[in-house]
Amino acid sequence: MTHSHPSSLCPQQAEVFRQELSMLMEDGRHSFHLLLRGMQENELLATTSLCLTTAQLRVPALLQFSARLFRLHEHALSFETASRLCKTLLDTAVHDLGAPDRINFSEYLYYSVHYAPRIQNWKIHSIIPSLYADQTPLGRVLGGHIALDVILLTICRFNARRLNQTDWLRKKPDLNGLAFIIHTLHRYGLLDMAELHKAFSHVLEVATGYVLRSMQANAENQNG
Repeated sequence: MTHSHPSSLCPQQAEVFRQELSMLMEDGRHSFHLLLRGMQENELLATTSLCLTTAQLRVPALLQFSARLFRLHEHALSFETASRLCKTLLDTAVHDLGAPDRINFSEYLYYSVHYAPRIQNWKIHSIIPSLYADQTPLGRVLGGHIALDVILLTICRFNARRLNQTDWLRKKPDLNGLAFIIHTLHRYGLLDMAELHKAFSHVLEVATGYVLRSMQANAENQNG
């Protein structure tokens, strides 16, 4: 879908936001990708199981967040702009929400581990409820949301290679849609870019910690 911009937002500015977003996501994907590339299969399956819980919780959280964007027409934006932000977010979330002819994140991660042998796992405190909460600043929400896109897509791609499937290897985030949302909110003073970057890095650090924990637990089991 082609996303139009409010008249006060020029295409050149929008492209700057898109390029910055692209660099941010690629840098995050690269570092997370390098870590996962050294994992053994049982470590990947344990990490996939953790991501499955995240993907499942993110579905209702995204619907709640889209409603929050829509409600911006009550005090900060025109009805048309708020409505467009809401619809654009839902468009960009197709990997989460799915469609009748598409498998979404949670479905693919479920299928990836459902028939696998017993997986060593542990309980974790999910960041989803607080990340997408109505009181969380919009920059923090979108920074964490983009980091989760990187994480879930990367995990799906590694499982696609493990299962010799190709569909998920070609899937990409909707950079145009995400850049439109970020650009619009920033233009109207509703989003802090420094907060977005900080949240992006924090969520990737949390995910990296879980991956390292999985690898450490596997090493201890082998040595024990």
